[in-house]
Amino acid sequence: MIRQIAVHLICLELALEKAIEMVTDSISCYVVDPVSHMTRKRKVPADRVIKLLILKQGKSIRAEICEQMPEGEEFQVSAFCMQRYKIKHEAIIRVLNLFNRMVKPKRTFNGYYLISCDGSDVNIPFMKDEPDFIIENKTGRDYCQIHLNALYDCMNGIYYDAEMTAPNKKMETGALMIMTGRQYFPKNSIIICDRGYVSYKLIADFNEKKQKFVIRCKDIDAKTSILRRFDLPDSEFDKTVSVTMTRSNVHYNSDRKKYALVNSNIDFPQIESWSAEDYELSYRVVRVKLDDENYETLITNLSEEEMPFDNMKELYHFRWNQEQSYLHLKHHLGMIYFNAKKLEGVLQEIYSSLIMFNIASVITNGIDVRSISAEKHAQNKKKEAHEVKANSALAITNIRLFLKGRISESGLIDRIKKYVIPIRPGRSFPRKMKPQSLKPLNIRLS
Repeated sequence: MIRQIAVHLICLELALEKAIEMVTDSISCYVVDPVSHMTRKRKVPADRVIKLLILKQGKSIRAEICEQMPEGEEFQVSAFCMQRYKIKHEAIIRVLNLFNRMVKPKRTFNGYYLISCDGSDVNIPFMKDEPDFIIENKTGRDYCQIHLNALYDCMNGIYYDAEMTAPNKKMETGALMIMTGRQYFPKNSIIICDRGYVSYKLIADFNEKKQKFVIRCKDIDAKTSILRRFDLPDSEFDKTVSVTMTRSNVHYNSDRKKYALVNSNIDFPQIESWSAEDYELSYRVVRVKLDDENYETLITNLSEEEMPFDNMKELYHFRWNQEQSYLHLKHHLGMIYFNAKKLEGVLQEIYSSLIMFNIASVITNGIDVRSISAEKHAQNKKKEAHEVKANSALAITNIRLFLKGRISESGLIDRIKKYVIPIRPGRSFPRKMKPQSLKPLNIRLS
């Protein structure tokens, strides 16, 4: 079994190397100046730049070079910085896509990949030349943020795609439409979204693309709910409803329960701004009762045969895995420690963190720590003993050491199995919202 896992680790390492090699072979497509950039042999070639960005931690660039480069092959920080800014961040995105294709995740729910879309604000170094990302503070201490919108595989722990926008949640829906248009994820997927994504425009876009979705919306009695126009019972139900989108005030005023008005200044691709035609929109509404006597309302284009009523509640709650993944990205992978002072460098580091997250997820998911748990349970005198999972923070540290050649395959397997934490299902705590500041460069380890 250990030998099989070791082979799996070697294959993953080779997959990363192959993805980087495929990008660097066509590096002229991903540089600022295809005529002169990355055309000559340098001490800091493109593949070294990309790999250093993927494996870097929260240390200074000087420390990262000393840790990653073999003896005699070190280079100056200035040389690295000159080379990195010749490469566009699209090169890192391409490595992410190629690596995901080679990994081929297998876990599904009723034959579907469950892909969650959510956003998170990330504090970045202050850049006065990027006014769209500057947040004005009442104290006068302005700061910069970027909003990360990402598609996350809830069952396989993989990020498929990401879109960066200004720190404005109103842009999340547009970012999701861009990512679904690129479709860097498997076709048999369900996109799962929270209440902030509810819009007729998004539902119509999903239907036109034949993309399956599940979106949580405000309950039937909420003033701004898109379900208020329908006569729906105050109980559990599973119904299909339809609304007709129109730009005609005459149609809208004739029957406001049937029609929804699309103003001329609103972009709705299915109806031109001057058109008198209508567009009918149908979707399924599922309302399930929670344990605390409250209800959760979901809208979807999945039929009852594709996803029965009993599976809908379980399906949506897989979305919370992405919330946990942002914790790992920011604090375990160091996405609050940026070494770049330009927007292009920040984008490089964010996408590199997504690649490292995917590598760590695939490796930890491929190592069964339950065998260690079973042995401990046999020795445990308590009646109930918790199952365990890999400690993600320490697993990421050891995976970095493995990719840097510091520990062997068997050493990585032993460490991941050794450092585990218990799984305690059913635990819940109030969500503590507090600002997370950027870690400045002058406190880094050097």
